[in-house]
Amino acid sequence: MPVYSHSRLGTFETCPRQYWFAYIEKPEIERPDTAEAFLGNRVHEALEHLYFRLLNGRHPPGYQPRTATAVDSPRRGGQMR
Repeated sequence: MPVYSHSRLGTFETCPRQYWFAYIEKPEIERPDTAEAFLGNRVHEALEHLYFRLLNGRHPPGYQPRTATAVDSPRRGGQMR
């Protein structure tokens, strides 16, 4: 048995066709990317690319792995190197 929320019933009372498209048919709507979404996707792709390069042992030019010890930790009052 389906659950009917207050907003779902309100949608049906306002416009049965809107209800049909929102809850029954659910057509795929093509939405253009905004500038923020486009930039966010590019950042995610770049980070994913870098992550997989590091996983495969291929480091970017100038990469120096950093290791921190408990003494170097900022939480202990030290500075990370």
